[in-house]
Amino acid sequence: MKKTLCILCCLLTLSVTGGCVIGTTVANSSTPPEGAYRLYYAVHDPGTGGAAVDYEYWTPEANVELARTLFATLLAGPKNEDLFSPFPAGVSLRRAVLEGGTLRLDLSEQYSALSGIDLTIANYCLTLTLCQIEGVESVHVTVEGRELPYFAARELRSGDVVLTGDEEKPVYVDATLWFARTGGEGLGVELRQVLKTEDDTSPKAVLDALLAGPSEGQERLAPLLPPETQLNSVLVEDAVCTVDFNTAFLAETGAEQARLRLYSVVNTLASSLETIQAVQILVDGIPVSQIGGIPTTAPLEPDYSLERFGTPVEIPGE
Repeated sequence: MKKTLCILCCLLTLSVTGGCVIGTTVANSSTPPEGAYRLYYAVHDPGTGGAAVDYEYWTPEANVELARTLFATLLAGPKNEDLFSPFPAGVSLRRAVLEGGTLRLDLSEQYSALSGIDLTIANYCLTLTLCQIEGVESVHVTVEGRELPYFAARELRSGDVVLTGDEEKPVYVDATLWFARTGGEGLGVELRQVLKTEDDTSPKAVLDALLAGPSEGQERLAPLLPPETQLNSVLVEDAVCTVDFNTAFLAETGAEQARLRLYSVVNTLASSLETIQAVQILVDGIPVSQIGGIPTTAPLEPDYSLERFGTPVEIPGE
C-alpha cells in the first residue's frame, strides 16, 4: 500500500532521539491496521544462519509530514523484541530529495560506521520502508554527501531485496566479491546474492562464488585465483576465518598480483560477513610465511584501500 508523499524537505535534521514520532506502532499481524505502513528491521534466525529483515506496522496520525515522520519512526527502533534496529545510534537525515522516482537520502556521519552485511541490511530496511510512499520507486543513500563504499551510484529497489530465513525460501548471502580490475590497477567489487545450500556455511558459499570468478558480462573485472585453486576447508572462530587452499593458490605470479590475490580473499570475507574481522590463510593445512611480500603467518585484516572505484554491479542470486 502506498500513500501520498506529503513533504520531502530539502534539509531535514531528524535524529533517533530528536525526531517527532507521531502515530501508533503494533506488532506484525496477518491483518494490517487500516492505513498502516510496514517498518522494516533486522532479525537473525540461528536455525538457518541467514540474515533477514521483518516488519511491524505503524499507523500515522492525520496531517503529518509522511516521509519525515516515517523516517523518524523507523529510526526510533522496533517495539517487537524479536527485531532490532540496524541503524547506528545518533544517525540523522540531512537531506531528502525525490528525483524521477529515486529518493536520495543524505545521512549523517554515524551511518558510515556500517559495512558489509550490516550496511546491506540497513539499506534494505530503509528501502523496503520508504518505497511504500507513493512516487518512491528506489532509494539512493549517501553519507555527508559521499557515496557509500560498495554502493556507489547504486539505487536500491524493494524488488531487489531477498528476505532469507523462511524455510520455504532459498537462503542467500549478500556477498561483496573482490576481483582484479581489468585495464587498471587495484581491486574492483561485484555485489552478488549467493545461494547457500543446506551443506554450505556462509563463508564457504562466498568463497565458492569468488573461486567461480566474476559474473558473465563483467568485462571490467577479472579473477585473481588460479583456476586450479581448491578450497580444502573454511572455519570461523572468534572473528577469525581460517581458510585452507590447495597449493594452486600459490601459483607463481608477480608480487603485486599475488598481493591482490591475497586481499581478494581477505576483503571478500570481511566485507561480506559481519562475523569475520580477520582471515588466516593456510595452504594444505600449513601457514605460509608471505604472499606478495605480505607476511601471512598471522591473521590479516582487510585492506579496503586497494579498491579502485567504479560502479559496483549487483548480480541477483541464481
